[in-house]
Amino acid sequence: MKSLLIKPNLNIKSALRQMTETGEKCLVVVDSKNLLLGTLSDGDIRKAILNGKIYKDKISTYYQKRPTFLRKENYSVSRAKNIFLK
Repeated sequence: MKSLLIKPNLNIKSALRQMTETGEKCLVVVDSKNLLLGTLSDGDIRKAILNGKIYKDKISTYYQKRPTFLRKENYSVSRAKNIFLK
């Protein structure tokens, strides 16, 4: 799980490198205490680049600051699937 965590002060290039290394399409943005701040997907990065941002720009502007998350004890797989399909 640690390999999916990223700090908001890192740049787009670092995030892309981390996604490539992990093989994942989404990273979890956390603060210095590893508390959830949001998520950063490859789609978020693509949109930023298409809008003229460069690899040196920080991800802090581009990540999703209100991600959907589920607690393991409060959902079933079918309920989770329905939430994400909406």
